[in-house]
Amino acid sequence: MFELLTEIKNANAAVWLNGQDISLAYGSQALSAELINKVKDDKEALISFLSSRQIFSQEAFENMPQWQRYPLSFAQQRLLFIERMSSGDAYLIPVCFNLEQSADLIRLQFALDIVIARHASLRTVFAQDNEGDDYQQVTDATVTIEVEDFATTGALHDALEKQQSKPFDLGQTVMRANILQCGEQRVLLFVWHHIVFDGWSVGVFLKDFERAYIHGEALSLPELQYADYACWQRELMSGEVGAQQLAYWKSNLSEVQPLALLTDFNRPMQSDYCGEDLHMRFESQLASTLKQVAQEHSTTLYTVLLSAFSLILGRFSNQSDVVIGTPSDNRHNAQVQDMVGFFVNSLPIRLQLDNDASMALLIQQSHQQIAAAKVNQDIPFEQMVQALELSRDPSRHPIFQVLFSLQQNNGETATSALPMREVEPSTQVRAYSPAKFDLTLIMNDTEQGLEATFNFATSLFKRSSIEHIATAFQCVLEQIAHSTSAKLPEYSLLSGQTRERLMSWAKPDEQFMCSSSKKGVHLIQAFEAQVLASPEAVALCFDAQQLSYGALNERA
Repeated sequence: MFELLTEIKNANAAVWLNGQDISLAYGSQALSAELINKVKDDKEALISFLSSRQIFSQEAFENMPQWQRYPLSFAQQRLLFIERMSSGDAYLIPVCFNLEQSADLIRLQFALDIVIARHASLRTVFAQDNEGDDYQQVTDATVTIEVEDFATTGALHDALEKQQSKPFDLGQTVMRANILQCGEQRVLLFVWHHIVFDGWSVGVFLKDFERAYIHGEALSLPELQYADYACWQRELMSGEVGAQQLAYWKSNLSEVQPLALLTDFNRPMQSDYCGEDLHMRFESQLASTLKQVAQEHSTTLYTVLLSAFSLILGRFSNQSDVVIGTPSDNRHNAQVQDMVGFFVNSLPIRLQLDNDASMALLIQQSHQQIAAAKVNQDIPFEQMVQALELSRDPSRHPIFQVLFSLQQNNGETATSALPMREVEPSTQVRAYSPAKFDLTLIMNDTEQGLEATFNFATSLFKRSSIEHIATAFQCVLEQIAHSTSAKLPEYSLLSGQTRERLMSWAKPDEQFMCSSSKKGVHLIQAFEAQVLASPEAVALCFDAQQLSYGALNERA
C-alpha cells in the first residue's frame, strides 16, 4: 500500500478518506490513467489504510510520518558506504531455528506483523536524494514468511546457505523470514541487515515476538524510534561532549600502526569478507579459576581474557604496541534498551606489551584502558577514523584488524515459550561466517565452561595457522590461571607435550660437543668441515625437497 501512496505523492497529488469514500487532489497535471486504475483496483485496501491512520484531509496525508526523511546514524552511514563497495553479504545477521511440528504458521506470521509494526527500524529503507545525500525513510512495509518445501535434506541445507548470505536491496527491505521444510524437519530463518539491527536487537526482537505469538495482540508503540536516536546522536556529537570524547581518542590512538600478523597468503588489494570459523571448548574448571583471578585483580573475566589475547597477538605479530577492537552495545541510555536498531559501536583498546612487565600489570593496564574507553564510548567509530586522518586502505579494517568479544549466557532463553529452538552456529550446516576483520575471537561464558570461536579471513590464513593461535591462547590461559606474577616473555605459547618434543629434537650430541670442545672447534667450523668432506650429502629435507651441504653453505 505504501508503494501506491508514494506514487500518488510523487505525482504531486494527495488522497484522503472522505466519509465512506476517498478524495483525490492533484496539481495542474492530471493523474495518469494507469495510476487512477491502481487506485480503483486497491480502493478497499486504500480505504482501510487511510481509516487506520486517520488520514481525513489533504493536510493529514501530506504530514504522514512516512514522508519524513531522517538522517543516518554515523554507524549506518559507514555501513552503507561499505555496502556499496562490497558484495553486500558481509553485514547480514541470520538467526536459525528448528521449528516444532506444533508451530502455528498463521500465528507466527501474525506475531511477526505485530513486531514489525512496533519497531520502525524493520520497516526502514535507505535512499539517496538528487544532491547525493543519504537518508532513511520509514515505510508501511510488512514481511511475509516465505514457506518452501524440499525433497531432500541436502536441498534444504543448500537453500538455507543461500538465504543466509543473500544480499538485500536496502531501498526495498532490510529483513526477510523463511520456513524451509523437508518431511518433518522445519527450519525458521530470520535474516536482518546490520544497518538496522545488532546483537542486542536479536534479544529484543525475540522477546517481543514471543509476547505477540503467545498473547496474539498488538504491542504498545515505544516513545522513540531509531530514527529519533540518529537525530539525537548527530546533535550530541556536534557539541561539547563530542569534542571532548574525540580529543581523548585522538590522543589515545596517536601514531597507531596496523597489526602485522604473519599471514599465509599475500593480502589482497581489497577485502573479500570470505571467512571461516574454528570452534574450541575449554575445560569447565578453567573458567572458574580465571574468574577467581579476575576477582583477585578487582576486574572482570573479560579483562583477563583480553589481556591473554593481546599477549598472543603481540607474539604472533612481533609487536609490543597492540590495538584490539571490542564491540560496545552503546545502550547505556534507558530509552534505547528495548529498541531494535544498530547501536553497537567499536572501541579500540590499545595495550603496550612491556617485556619487563608482569601479567598482573598487563591486566591492570587492560582494566584502565577498558574503563577509559567506556567513558568515551559515545563517539562513533567513523568519527575516530576521520579525526585520525588515516589513509584509506580497502584491504584492512581501519585502526584495528582484530576484534575480541565475550558473551555471557545467563541460562535464560528468549524463545522458551515459542515452538522453536535456536540452532547453534557451531552445529549449523555450512553456517554463515563472513570475516569482517582479519581475525575475530568471540568467547562465550556458558554453564558448561568457556567456548571460543575464531573467525578468520580465508584470503589471509590457513586453518592450521589459526589452530596454532588457538592452542597458544589456551596455553597462556592455563598459565595465567596458575600465576599472574611472571614476566610476559615467560608465558610459553607451547603446551608441555609440544615443548618436551621440541626439546628432545634439540638435545645436543654430547659426544660431538665434548670432542669439539676439546679441539676448540665451534659449530660453524664443524659445519664447514662437513661441507668440504661431503658437499653432495643431504643436509636438509622438507617434504619432497632436499638440500645438500654444499647448496646449504652457498645459501648461508
